Amino acid sequence: MVQSGGNPARENHEGRDAFARLFAQHDRWLFAYLVSLLGNSAHAEEVFQEVCVVLWREYETFQLDRFCEWLA
Repeated sequence: MVQSGGNPARENHEGRDAFARLFAQHDRWLFAYLVSLLGNSAHAEEVFQEVCVVLWREYETFQLDRFCEWLA
């Protein structure tokens, strides 16, 4: 979980913003990775959408300093 000490509501908001920025920086990499695994961009798009939902649900387990590891 993202932790910075202080107001939990603010931490949650800041953590979600950091998560969204990092995800936006890595979404193309994730999609390319899925295409390489699946060999088909249409299938990769379907899986990408499902992965996005799972990642958002699992946001609370995300560690800012290990984002790429967590993403994979």
